[in-house]
This record gives sequence, structure tokens and C-alpha cells, in this order.
Amino acid sequence: MNLSDHTLFKYEEDVLQHSLTFCPSRKLDPVGVCQDLSEFIRRVRLKENFKDEEQQTARTPPQKSNWTPSGGRNSFIDKFAMTAKSHLDRFLSQQLKQKMPANLPVLQKEAMKNLRANGNIVIRPADKGGATTILNTDDYIKEAEQQLGNRYFYTELSEDSYPSFQGKADDLYQILSKDGATLVKALIPGSCYLEGGLTESLIYANTLRSTKYRGDY
Repeated sequence: MNLSDHTLFKYEEDVLQHSLTFCPSRKLDPVGVCQDLSEFIRRVRLKENFKDEEQQTARTPPQKSNWTPSGGRNSFIDKFAMTAKSHLDRFLSQQLKQKMPANLPVLQKEAMKNLRANGNIVIRPADKGGATTILNTDDYIKEAEQQLGNRYFYTELSEDSYPSFQGKADDLYQILSKDGATLVKALIPGSCYLEGGLTESLIYANTLRSTKYRGDY
């Protein structure tokens, strides 16, 4: 359903017929895959290296660094890293000998790139029916701001509410059973800037143009 001012070309319509869950085949990127594995192993080593340090709840994100702890500190991590790299080498060697067939015509691939690069439209799944909806970006933002501006459901916050939410979660953790407490504890990051943490995801998912809101049902 095209509700935007953009006129769809034939190949753009064709590629949208695949739905938003369609995954086009792509050439294997050996360098990128190796970099991803190295970065993952680096993060594991960093977590192990600083596991004994108390988590801080600083209000500024930590500075980025390329430093990686050396091996030899943890035999399990060392063995995992060696085994993972060995499996990846064999996988790449096998995959590079095979040619993956394309599941999308060239013109539809170009149409997909054009739609992705078009900043004037937003492509979203419809609320019902599984259809694909195309909206003007300005209309999409206006509707989002209108809904978030509804003071019956949302209240604008003057400051970050993360500390109070963390305190309530910690209190809940204290009164739960052992098994339940373990599950809840896994959802409480020590810092809102903990990469991939639940709190970080929720905060930034509900941030629109630097304005934070909270549900008030």
C-alpha cells in the first residue's frame, strides 16, 4: 500500500512483493566474517578481563578503544578462539569453492538499493494483514510525534529515569525466589551504556528527536 508521494517503478513494486522478511542472497565476505569473529572474541576477552571490577553507572558512555587483552588468561576462551577460527577457516574454504545462486534479479536488486537510499519514504509492515506500507518520512514522524505527544498515555521526563527503574528492578530481584531472581538479574545491566543491554535498548527505542517519554497507563 503506497501512501507516499513517491511513484513506484515496476521493479520497485516487484521487489516489495517479496515482503519485508525476504532475504536476498549475497556474496560471502571472507574479510568481514573474519573481522566479526575477531571482534566477538575481543569482547569476550574484555568481559573476562574486567569481570572483577565493579560496574559503574556513569552517565557518559565509555571511550572507544581498540585494546585487546592478550591470551593466556583463560584457557576456555583460548580454546574457544582457536576452535572457532579453525572452523571458520574450513567453512570459508568450502564456501569459496561454491557459487551461491542469486535469488533476486539484477534490476530488482537495484530497485531495493534505491528504495533503501530514499530518505523521503519509510517502508513499514502494516499493523494488520501482513501488507507492506510506504509512507512519506515527514508524515511518519508527524504521526509518531502526535502519538507520543498524547499526555493521556505519555509523560515527558525532565531527566533520565534509568536510576529509579534500576532500583525498582533490584528491589524486585531481592524478593523473588531463587530461580525467578536469577532470570530477573540477567535482565538488569549494571549500566545503561552496557552494550546490547536491555535498558539501553528500551531507552533508545523510545527516544524521538532527543526527547524521552515513559508510559503512563
